[in-house]
Amino acid sequence: MGVVALLVFVAVVLGAWTLGSVMSDSNEAGSDPGTGEDQQQASTDNEPELVVLEPQGAAGFNPETGDDEHSDKAPNAIDGDPSTRWNTTGYAQPDFGGLKSGVGLILDMGEPVELHEVTIDFGGGPYDFEVRVGDQAEQSALTPAAAESGASGEVTVRLAEPTTGQYVVVWFTNELPPDGGGAYRGTINEVELRGNT
Repeated sequence: MGVVALLVFVAVVLGAWTLGSVMSDSNEAGSDPGTGEDQQQASTDNEPELVVLEPQGAAGFNPETGDDEHSDKAPNAIDGDPSTRWNTTGYAQPDFGGLKSGVGLILDMGEPVELHEVTIDFGGGPYDFEVRVGDQAEQSALTPAAAESGASGEVTVRLAEPTTGQYVVVWFTNELPPDGGGAYRGTINEVELRGNT
């Protein structure tokens, strides 16, 4: 009887130990430290911290006809003061007077930068526009990196992929709104670029 009791005791201990071991392995497999909130936190930690990129210069950009687009006012769009502004020439028709496919504001960063997002204060609208980036201040060298339609007021555009270049253009692509004085024009109060140098 003592031997049977000893065997039952050993069997119970071994069974409990085996069951505990299996349960422990199962819990470890189910609690993957790389999922859920931990993974979200890790991906946020891996994203580079964006800094405000300071343009070295600004000008009206009109490569199709070459007329000046109020380049004297272009620094107003990067002066940190949203009460000042740059605007295009006033056109008799909303489609840039039927003279061109678009017009814009070009920013010279002084050296290539990695651009992630752009905040533009249009003051009004609506505008259809692209953000173009390139290493030369020529229309053929500037690649569209983001686009928006019907934008008004302050808009932040995050590029699908970070894009590198020395020049950044806010390019009006469609009809301009009326300016209240009988003409059609594009207006930018302020532009802020964020990314990495």
